[in-house]
Amino acid sequence: MCDPLRREILTILFLEKDENDFERITNELSSSSQTFDLKRARSHKELVEALQKNSLDLIICDDNIDGLSCDEALRITRKVDHLIPFIVLSNDTGEAAAVDAMRSGANDYVLKSNLRRLLPAIEREIKAARFKVKQRRDRKLLVLSELRYQFLAESIQNIFFAIDFNMSFTYWNDAAHQEFGQENVIRKHLYHVFPEWKNGRMVNLIQKSIANHEVLPISFARGVRKKDFFEGDIYPSTQGVSILVRKVTEQRNNQDKLVSLNQELETLLYRISHDLKGPVASVTGLLNVASKDPEFEKRDLIDKMYGSIHRLNDTLVELLNVTNIKLGELNIEGIAVRSTIEDIMESFEFAEGFNEIDSELVMDDDLKLVSDLSLVKSIWQNLIENAIRYRKKSKRNKIKIIAIRSKGGVLFKISDTGQGIPSNLRSKVFEMFFRGNTESDGSGLGLYIVKNALDKLNGSIQIDRHYTRGTMFKVFMPNLKESVMLVEG
Repeated sequence: MCDPLRREILTILFLEKDENDFERITNELSSSSQTFDLKRARSHKELVEALQKNSLDLIICDDNIDGLSCDEALRITRKVDHLIPFIVLSNDTGEAAAVDAMRSGANDYVLKSNLRRLLPAIEREIKAARFKVKQRRDRKLLVLSELRYQFLAESIQNIFFAIDFNMSFTYWNDAAHQEFGQENVIRKHLYHVFPEWKNGRMVNLIQKSIANHEVLPISFARGVRKKDFFEGDIYPSTQGVSILVRKVTEQRNNQDKLVSLNQELETLLYRISHDLKGPVASVTGLLNVASKDPEFEKRDLIDKMYGSIHRLNDTLVELLNVTNIKLGELNIEGIAVRSTIEDIMESFEFAEGFNEIDSELVMDDDLKLVSDLSLVKSIWQNLIENAIRYRKKSKRNKIKIIAIRSKGGVLFKISDTGQGIPSNLRSKVFEMFFRGNTESDGSGLGLYIVKNALDKLNGSIQIDRHYTRGTMFKVFMPNLKESVMLVEG
């Protein structure tokens, strides 16, 4: 292999006054296949000018120059460039002189009586110097690269981390620390932070990105009860992979809500065409009969028309309630819980089946809630109406409502001894227009209204699956503004 140094022109400066010595050195170098650009300085001034004007590869200094010692020439040289090779040329064969020169910072010491060592020494020292220059440049570039990488990584607002080929963390930015609550993860294994990734899917993606040197999309969820969703990309690198992700929980939830709203809209359109057209068709038919059959019992005809109109009106009112819940603004105020529920119970006094119901309220008289009164009333009206509507007919039924102060709000339990909800239907009872049985004459909107009202209040509702005497709902209503002055009971 050809030495790349020999393809270059090497610029060498001689600090030499003696013409004969300069000629001997020139002849020695000319015997080499290496090309040299030889320059000469005879004084302090000429040395400084040569260092300033030329890009020198090496300096050779005669230790016998009047007015300019090698020590002084070396000091001048090192001020300009402390890596340029400096060889001392001398007649002194003593070991002490060579040692002193090397201690002063010279790279080599060559005797004039043995100039055959000069050319190998020149080539060796120039290579060594260039290697040192390259090392310094590489180290500087590495430091700059690391600083630039760190700056870019920390300036990224999204979650950013890097792992090596052994699946250990090599970088973890502040956003990752804030989101995942992990610190001091450098050099720890991937599973230390993401134990759920042991199932293999994520690791397989990372390994595929490394193997194919390919940018791949990544998505994952974290959390048990409340899940957060993340999306991003895996970027292969020479050290492993870098992973850049962003939290998309809100967008994901909004997407789910949009899909749900579209489904509800489709259901609404279908039910409007079915439930509202039915009563209208009945009224139209009855009127048609009345107009053609004078012998038809008029009282019975009118009662049937009223029934159809009543069902139509009920459905329209409940649809309007749904619209008001979804689009209306909250009106926060203090609510006396017991008196509010008692008023609602009294409003059903003349409802069908209420005379078959015994009721019990278990709560403190001074229990208060900060919420929207109209939504709270809507929730209780629908829950109590459902308990009455789906009672066990011709038997004594009981509705029991328990209210307990809870952190941030009030926890309610409303139970009845009615027909109950089959386990296979419980997941559907909060859907729009859902009816539990074909005999129901309700609109199918009651529990849907309850669920939407509670969502609006940041509350919750669930069916107690362990209760077997009928149906029990657990309802949580939060206090929306602690600063609101609560009304007295």
